[in-house]
Amino acid sequence: MNEDFFGQAPRQNQSQQNQMQQQQQQLAGGASQSQGMGSLLDQYTAAPGGFDEILTDRGNIRPHWQVLSQKLGQMGPDGMDRRRKQIGRMVHQNGIAFSSYGDPEARKKHLQLDAIPQLIPNAEWERIDVALKQRAGLLNLALKDLHGPRKLISEGILPPDALFKHPHLQLPHHGLPASGDRHLHFYSAEIIRSENGGWWVMSDRTDSPGGCGFALENRIVISRAFPNEFRQCNVKRLAPYFLAVRNHLISLSPRKVENPHIAILSAGTGSKSYFEDSFLARYLGFTLVEANDLVVRSGRVMLKTLAGLTSVDVILRRQQGNQLDPLELGGRSPGIAGILQVIRDGNVAIVSAPGSGLVESPIFMAFMPRISRALLNADLLMPGVATWWGGESQSLELMLDRIDDVHLLPAFRQRTIAGVKPHQSKLVDTQAISREDRIKLLRDSPRDWVAQEKIKRPSVAVWGDRKLESGYISMRTFLAAEGQQWTSLPGGLIRVSQTQDELIRDPFEGGG
Repeated sequence: MNEDFFGQAPRQNQSQQNQMQQQQQQLAGGASQSQGMGSLLDQYTAAPGGFDEILTDRGNIRPHWQVLSQKLGQMGPDGMDRRRKQIGRMVHQNGIAFSSYGDPEARKKHLQLDAIPQLIPNAEWERIDVALKQRAGLLNLALKDLHGPRKLISEGILPPDALFKHPHLQLPHHGLPASGDRHLHFYSAEIIRSENGGWWVMSDRTDSPGGCGFALENRIVISRAFPNEFRQCNVKRLAPYFLAVRNHLISLSPRKVENPHIAILSAGTGSKSYFEDSFLARYLGFTLVEANDLVVRSGRVMLKTLAGLTSVDVILRRQQGNQLDPLELGGRSPGIAGILQVIRDGNVAIVSAPGSGLVESPIFMAFMPRISRALLNADLLMPGVATWWGGESQSLELMLDRIDDVHLLPAFRQRTIAGVKPHQSKLVDTQAISREDRIKLLRDSPRDWVAQEKIKRPSVAVWGDRKLESGYISMRTFLAAEGQQWTSLPGGLIRVSQTQDELIRDPFEGGG
């Protein structure tokens, strides 16, 4: 049993385990008989321009890749192909999919998992870890201010547009008690390596960010396909992160009982995150629910069961916050009428807090250095990708002058809601329109747009047609509150595409 499980029953029955052992023996035999690849250096050529994760500028293998390079070389193309097929079978059998389970066609599109993992040295990860914990704490303070005194607005750190033009600003969220005195319990950052090898934050995710379940399934599959290599590379385990998540949620229970009732609130089978919701519920030992399964009675949130109503103490919200309470927030999607009042009364803990998604919009990226100096009296340990907001005249001039060197993004992130038409800017694919049209968009409605500097994504090896090929990557990282501190998932979810121009900011947007 993989160490990433804590005490749960194996997924496979005995015959499946025997079959896996036979497959591994065949893989080992095939590797010894096939023609070896030599090393990654023999098979792989770094893509021109930008940073390469495996090879230095002089074409040498980076030190932390040498062990895995030798092991992959010993397997040979036949051994690698067998392992790729084994990975594909495990992904298919476990039903690992980003697509909606409500769409029979989309359900066929399983996660495309490459056979070669990404490696990050421990010393480098520790620097990333410290920087992201600083950023998570900063965003928590920013949310506390925006849902409270709003000094960032009154003192001119943020423009009023950043808050009062936000499409998801909801008056009922203002002053809402924060469970555990936290407005932010989970944080994800899309990070990317710059050409000089440093790391930059490309975007923030604060409203029930997804992907950690896929990262765990990714790890489990890879560790089973490469059990010996996995051990020899001294890979950090992921279980401590999920154990910290579990302990933190238990600590938030208003009743302070030993075994509080914790539920994961999913958006349902029509959601692209439904596989992850169900996987995390099973892995953590929580109840998977949808909004229609819950009801407010006598000032408490209750779960409908065959035996009657039972109280729920903590809700891990995976549904969008602006759909949570139709009584106060409106909306067409199913919600839990009256739940915001239950939160005010202190009878249920909600994670992530309603309204936590305010600061994940791109407009805040342009002001993060100012926010950091105002709230922490310190500079960011990991800078963000250079971002400008069109509502400032100097920034607008720079955006227009550098229109060919930047990505044009809507100032406010819009999540798709059934039956609700998103903001017009969301409907425009700015990468597909002409230069003149991008300039016109900026001139017509500058406050609706931000520009973000284009960065050449680093290249890395992926297993192609019996050989190593180049792919281009970014990484989503995951942090969770643990008391008043933060704990991080070692590593993250790497997103890879075949072209350097393809911009992937979300686990559900494509790529591998």
